[in-house]
Amino acid sequence: MTEKSKDIHGNWRDIIIGVRVSECQYNKVMELINMEGKNKREFIRNKLDNSQIRCMKNRKAYLTLKPYYDEVMNNLLLLTEKGRGEEID
Repeated sequence: MTEKSKDIHGNWRDIIIGVRVSECQYNKVMELINMEGKNKREFIRNKLDNSQIRCMKNRKAYLTLKPYYDEVMNNLLLLTEKGRGEEID
């Protein structure tokens, strides 16, 4: 992870997200952005800077990540079975 990929708190912030909002919500966000005199990117970054983001279930993301998850779980299972009766650091 490069230095420019982190915010001032060391959190990963080089992720692209898309959010669907109603026209009314979009207009409200644009009003807030104009009131602060920033562009959309700066405004959103500042609002997310110290926040915790909740992720909702997403079938496409699950199917994309499942093979990696399975590989990690298989490796953990092998390590667990290999370490039975032995102390693992």
